[in-house]
Formats: sequence, C-alpha cells, structure tokens
Amino acid sequence: MSLVVLDTDVASAILRGRVDERLRARLTGRTLCITFVTLGELTKWTVVRSWGPRKLADLAQWRRHVVLLPFDESVAIAWGQLQATAAAGTTEAGQRFLDRGLLPGAPAAAGHLQRQGLRAP
Repeated sequence: MSLVVLDTDVASAILRGRVDERLRARLTGRTLCITFVTLGELTKWTVVRSWGPRKLADLAQWRRHVVLLPFDESVAIAWGQLQATAAAGTTEAGQRFLDRGLLPGAPAAAGHLQRQGLRAP
C-alpha cells in the first residue's frame, strides 16, 4: 500500500469536496497521511472560522481515515526553525537540514510506519 502525504491545501480541498478528477485518480487506492502541521492548521481553521457541529463532525469523520504521521520534539523544532527561516526570507537553515539527508525524526517516523505495515513515501 503506498502512502501520500497531503499538504493542508489538498486536505482542505478534500474536506470541501473540491478535488478535481485528476487529483482524485492520483489519490485513489493510496493511504492518505497528514503531518502535525496540517492537523494544527486544520484545527486553527475550526476556531478562526467558527466551524459548527456539522463541519466539526465532518472533520472528525475524515480524520478517522487519514494517518497522522508520527512526530517528536525534534521534528517540531526543525519545523519551527524552517518556518522562521522562511519568514526571514533565507533558505540557509533549510539547506542545512537537506544536507543532512532528512529532517530530524524522519527515520523514526519511517520505522513507525513500517511497524504498522505501511511503507514510507
């Protein structure tokens, strides 16, 4: 079974029922995954946009069919550093992470997925 990691824009499009046929075809038969970033952004939207009970229930139902990729403190810290770098308009820190091969915590996440019988993307 192959995995696909959804960014927040794609996750939002799915939740709103606005996925075009081409994207739908690419997602069919794949295990949909999100990161803590996407879950956090979706949660933020529920508050900022005052989602009602129906939309909250739709999100909860959708989440039951989506894998939240495991993360740890090092992944969250790396994400924060990348966000700060992006806000400053430089890619130096991001390049340092890429030069190391992967973001911290990614090997642990891949191992967790493998133990669940899934394959890392």
